[in-house]
Amino acid sequence: VQGDVLILDGSMRLTRQPMPQQGGAQQPGWGQPAASPLEGIWTAQTPNGVFAFIFRGSQYRCTLNNALIEVGTFSLSGNQLHYAVTQGQNAGQRGVNTWQIQGSVLTIITPNGGGMQFFRQQ
Repeated sequence: VQGDVLILDGSMRLTRQPMPQQGGAQQPGWGQPAASPLEGIWTAQTPNGVFAFIFRGSQYRCTLNNALIEVGTFSLSGNQLHYAVTQGQNAGQRGVNTWQIQGSVLTIITPNGGGMQFFRQQ
């Protein structure tokens, strides 16, 4: 902590902001950024069990049968999902996949043409 700034992992900085008084109006320009269309939990049944992607903000987690496989960051540019693995066996790997959502189905297609469908969980 440095004054009104909380520094996380040496690179992320959170700055304290004044809050409106209880019952007060929200200040112009404040609020949460729009959530990614991927926000939430997406699962697929595989021969090895339930594979899940959990997207929160600009971060994701992959699990298989609730065991953590990898953690990383992502960004979206049109139908492209840019990712960087930060934890797990593939830490340091970066890549770009194609994504599409139709209803409650997320399809992720890798550059080699392989694909997988995930279903949104409530």
